[in-house]
Amino acid sequence: MYKSNYYLLLVLLCGLLLVACGGGETEPEANSNSNDTSNTTETEVGTDDGERGSEPEMKPTAVALDSNDDETSTEDTGSTTNDEAPTGPMALSFNPSRDIKLDALQTYRLDLTMNFEGTDGDGNAVSAGMVGQVMISKEPPASSLSLTMTGMEDELGTEELTFTSVQLGDAFYLDMGELGCMTGSSADMGEMVAEFDSLTDPSEIMSEIEDAPFVGVETHGGVASDCYEFDESNLTEEEKEGVESGTGKICIAQEGEYVTYISLDVVGEDDVFETGGQGRMFFEMAFTDVNETFKIDPPATCDAVESLGYPVLDDATDMAQFGSMMTYGTTTSFNDAIDFYRAEMSALGYSEGDDTLMLDNSMASMNFSKDGDTVTVAIIVNGETVQVTVGQE
Repeated sequence: MYKSNYYLLLVLLCGLLLVACGGGETEPEANSNSNDTSNTTETEVGTDDGERGSEPEMKPTAVALDSNDDETSTEDTGSTTNDEAPTGPMALSFNPSRDIKLDALQTYRLDLTMNFEGTDGDGNAVSAGMVGQVMISKEPPASSLSLTMTGMEDELGTEELTFTSVQLGDAFYLDMGELGCMTGSSADMGEMVAEFDSLTDPSEIMSEIEDAPFVGVETHGGVASDCYEFDESNLTEEEKEGVESGTGKICIAQEGEYVTYISLDVVGEDDVFETGGQGRMFFEMAFTDVNETFKIDPPATCDAVESLGYPVLDDATDMAQFGSMMTYGTTTSFNDAIDFYRAEMSALGYSEGDDTLMLDNSMASMNFSKDGDTVTVAIIVNGETVQVTVGQE
């Protein structure tokens, strides 16, 4: 009844967790050769003035700026006005790739809730959920996704995980709270960025619906909307697979004809959390702040790409940071990069260990120790550039 790339996100986050948990706590002393690559970019987007009213429980990374709206005029009623005729059809056939119609919007925010109660493939009780907030801007290009996952300890190694990803132009930030922050360019992190982009695209989640009847006009996100209800009988044969029963609602703005609200309540196979079992899935997506003014900032914990006190070559590009690990690209030659780190780490009082590994003038792994702490420097030739990774063991 819905499509999802959320399990791919779990796999991605598991990999990042493994990287983060391998880091140490102590960082080397700062040195005068470290580059200052701080970036405190914040993006203000939108066209109209307006305040969202009260904030939801999870603090968003992107917030509305203005405070002049009358809250009562934009409050979502959720109630149906049956005596009001729709501006659209009396029965809705909905194709998400064609009918979401968000491309014409300059900015919007959406709140996402997803819960699963049921059993896994072995018959064990499962309770899992996600709560998220998304901010999208078309011009200038910027987006923010904050997501809290619960009940997935086996996949993530923790009962609850909250992360925030932000894109500001070509800059990408991934904040995983106590586990650290990864920063870099969107181009350099293409596969990861693509996964997060898919999570903010409703057409990647919704399925086709046929002949859903009109049930009334409701207000969602301060917008009068034609609403339609459906059940499993309104699904295509392909979408019915794995669904025992289900109901849902979809609301379309009377002006602009874009989606303002989606909800699904399904009993059947779990194809979101990949438990291999069956149960009840509830999904809700509410759109607000359409074409209003927002401020999208980098996450507070990674508003600067720092060198962590490690030496950095002057021509460093695409620097990324995650926990106590730093990585970047350089056009400095392989051998010159090795000489640089041997000289700079020695100047910081570190001694090179006798377990340095060299391979065909294309890969080097060097360990430097000081006062019981060990810093590993990996230098790898990657086409016309050299990739440098420095981190605490």
